[in-house]
Formats: sequence, C-alpha cells, structure tokens
Amino acid sequence: MTFNAWCDHPAHPDWEKRRAACASVFRETTADVVAGQEFTSRMLDDLSRDLEQYRWIGAGRDDGDRAGEFTPVFYRPDRLELSRHGTFWLAPDPSTVGLGWNARCHRTTTWAEFRDHETGRPFLFASTHFDHRGGLARTQSARLLRTHLPALSNGIPSILAGDFNCRPSSRPYRVLSEAWQDARHATRTPPRGPARTWRGWSRLGLGAARIDHVFVSPRIPVLEYRVWDTPAVRLASDHRPVTARLRL
Repeated sequence: MTFNAWCDHPAHPDWEKRRAACASVFRETTADVVAGQEFTSRMLDDLSRDLEQYRWIGAGRDDGDRAGEFTPVFYRPDRLELSRHGTFWLAPDPSTVGLGWNARCHRTTTWAEFRDHETGRPFLFASTHFDHRGGLARTQSARLLRTHLPALSNGIPSILAGDFNCRPSSRPYRVLSEAWQDARHATRTPPRGPARTWRGWSRLGLGAARIDHVFVSPRIPVLEYRVWDTPAVRLASDHRPVTARLRL
C-alpha cells in the first residue's frame, strides 16, 4: 500500500480526530508493507501504540532523525524479515539533508530490503514523496530514483510507491516508467475504486488527479489493484490509499 496520511499541521484537521481512522485504514487494507508519506514523529509514535502488528523505519526529512515529515516504510514482521534499510534525500547529494533543485521542501525516499517468510524470496521496497511545487525537482527526483534504486536492489525485484505529485502524462512519470510498470496498468484484474487518488483541490492544478502510484519491476505479476474510498479513508486524509497485490 501507499498512503499519504496528511501531516498533523495546525492548518489541517486535528490529528487526534483522525488518528483512529488512520489506524483503521491499515486494518482494512491488511497490507504487508506500506509506503507512507507526511507522517510526523508524533503520528508515528501514536500509530506504534495503535498498530502493534506493524513496525516502521524511516528518518525525519529536516534533520535525518525526528524533525519534519517522514516517508516511513511500515511492515508486518510476522510476514516479512527486514534485511537492510536506509533513507536518502531527493537532492544532488542524496546522502545528506538538502533541498533538491527547485524544491520547496526537503524530500526523502526510505527503502528496505525484505525477505518473505512464506516464500523466502527477497525484494526491495521504497517509499517516496516528490515535491509539490518544483517541476524540475520532480523530474530530477525521478531520474535519481531511476539510477539509485536499481543499484540498491542489486538485481532483486523492486517496488517503488508513494505520492509523486504528478500525473501519468507527466515527464517524471515517464522517466519512472522506463524502469518499472504502473500496477494500475499491469493488474490482471480490472482496477477497483476511483481513478482519482487525491481528494483535495488547490492551485497546484492537479484537479481530479491520480498522483499516488505503485510501480513494480516488470517481471512481478500484479494480481489486484485498488484505490480505497471508505469512511475511514475519508476521515483520515486528503489522499486515498492505493493497494496492489503482487506475486513474487
């Protein structure tokens, strides 16, 4: 699953009123591994208590520790064994905190290598969040991921999911499509749910947009794809979560 949970900023609906709904999204989807966006340390601490079946990894984008938003990876340790993980910045020097190109905010990608307990097969999973203002930053971020993640995966299957703040017609999307397939187009069964993943409206010009994507290695079969629109989703966030059921 990929899920932008809408950070607990004072201008947003109160987190305490959304907290239970956010936890319900995880329980409804029963995802084994989740790419998160806009989670803050407070939200992560609360969900660690509410969702005992999940663990998470990641780092705050503003200091590499607890400050700012996270792009956390949540996973179920009863299903997946964590082998290695890390966080890098979508910037010319991805190894350190920094703004990328014309981005308005620090942006990160959190990655993890897992081994599936049921099959023994390894895979790389990455959660990302592209900048909402900088068009150049989004394109350059896509190019960075296009080279950086294959080097990290070292030949094992990879999954890249997140809020890309760009439509399928955009240049960043086309760059990513050179390495991965969009789960919505690859699914063997008809896609379920609304096409639109972002419920909000703004001056960004995204409108009724599909900006949250799940990309998978070309040889990974996609069995199901769904955009969720339940009462819990509508209360929890301005984004709809996206799930894909895959076979390794």
